[in-house]
Amino acid sequence: MAARRDGRAGRWLVIGPPLEGPRWVDAIGCCSPPSVHRTATLPINGKFVVFERFAIDFAQLNAENKLYAGPRDQLSSYAYVGAKVLAVADGTVVNLQDERPDEKPPNFPQGYDLLQQLGNFVIVDIGHGHFAFYAHFQPNTLKVHKGDKVRRGQVLALLGNSGNSDAPHLHFGIQDGPLPYASNGVPFVFSSFETTGTVTNSFDDIIGRLGTGRGCDVCKPVVGSILASQHGSYILDGGRGGLQDTNDRAMANMQKDGTYSVVPRIPAGEVTPEKLAVIAQVAMEFGLYTKITGGQRIDLFGARLDQLPDIWRILVDAGFESGQAYGKSLRNVKSCVGSTWCRYGVQDSVAMAIRLELRYRGLRSPHKLKFGVSGCARECAEARGKDVGVIATDQGWNLYVGGNGGFQPAHAQLLASDLDDETLIRYIDRYMMYYIRTADRLQRTARWMEDLEGGVDHVREVVVDDSLGLADELEAAMAKHVDTYEDEWAATLADPERLRRFRSFVNAPGTPDPSVARVPERGQFRPATAEERERGEAVLVAGTTIPVRGADA
Repeated sequence: MAARRDGRAGRWLVIGPPLEGPRWVDAIGCCSPPSVHRTATLPINGKFVVFERFAIDFAQLNAENKLYAGPRDQLSSYAYVGAKVLAVADGTVVNLQDERPDEKPPNFPQGYDLLQQLGNFVIVDIGHGHFAFYAHFQPNTLKVHKGDKVRRGQVLALLGNSGNSDAPHLHFGIQDGPLPYASNGVPFVFSSFETTGTVTNSFDDIIGRLGTGRGCDVCKPVVGSILASQHGSYILDGGRGGLQDTNDRAMANMQKDGTYSVVPRIPAGEVTPEKLAVIAQVAMEFGLYTKITGGQRIDLFGARLDQLPDIWRILVDAGFESGQAYGKSLRNVKSCVGSTWCRYGVQDSVAMAIRLELRYRGLRSPHKLKFGVSGCARECAEARGKDVGVIATDQGWNLYVGGNGGFQPAHAQLLASDLDDETLIRYIDRYMMYYIRTADRLQRTARWMEDLEGGVDHVREVVVDDSLGLADELEAAMAKHVDTYEDEWAATLADPERLRRFRSFVNAPGTPDPSVARVPERGQFRPATAEERERGEAVLVAGTTIPVRGADA
């Protein structure tokens, strides 16, 4: 059987391609909860069925990387209409439908029943309880009949736009039964394919090629997250600034009074007295409130937007980088002092934590990432409460994954034991890239692993056993990140155009925000409350307030 289970693929079903040729796009995939496929849950015969859970809609880009050339509502504008659809495995045709007309794009047809919505389709029994489903063929192009034996690579029909379709595409998936709608979707892996690139790194290009309008409050953040994690370039360039939230646009965390906090990176919490003096200098010069964070860093609160470049120029000149406390990226790697100082330490946890932080700094991901490295089993760095936790043993390192604190705490789970340094790094590379490529936006590693079929066992198969054959690709992707890393604030300071974003008022770029008010507390200044402002107890940081005319004036 071409669809088989073998040692390399582990428990996954391996099949051939349903199409041939270049530039086929996964237009609607399987594995994001907002996907119309993954959420298509139906009550059938007294149970819930997710018929399309792992299905993919394939469309093909033309030589200009567009779906169509010419009027969008004409099928002739889509060059891939009529493409040959191929059997993905040997099998027997058990169900089909033909003679449904092609629909006119870009609108969905109305008034169709469930069977009519499928358009022209074929279902092939490929053995072991698996059935391959293909839909939306051109009418009268089926090359097979019910009961026919087919071979992998055999032409079944020609791609069209019949049924519930707003543009020509092949709808393909594997299911556990011969009936559409009444069967559950099954995961699968293609035996081989070549990734020639992603569609774009520009939101405008994505809309121009695949959508309409200017984007909504759902799709824009999702696209922004995907582009940030897949391309790794400067977060605000290429029209991507408008896709980011307030913190990413300012490259700092906005506080309740409209000011921002500054968090320089301090790998593993190790910092020299000279660098501490620079942080103290910045805090005193700009009147910032200072606080040690839970991640072994120093947070400087109360900076105005227009002050951020001046603050960061001092920090960057002293050798600091952005700690990216504002981004969905690696925040920090926490460590104990390890064998360097501690009499219980069995490995140098500080050196390993610094190595990890410098390797994964700037790595954009679906959600924030926190690591921990403990030098012995006493676990002072709380590594099992982190997305990636490393705990020293006499033989090397134990690797734990999928932990976090916060609102829904989760203990990290053991992935591999007694690893040497290089194997540890390889496994973390694979784990992080697999998470970044498959998790949903704003999904922490703990929730992602809970949602994965097979959980930590599946992750171990992929990361340690290379069951999907992705190890080299995942490691190469991480190596590219490491090689192309650039500190975001250093890059901003070097570009006058990027610096233009850091103004309190666009029409008065040299004017600071005059509404920032402070009150003294425990030797520092904090934001004034509304009551303290009314009583005149607050100190206006940037000068007098600007009178505002009331609504009844």
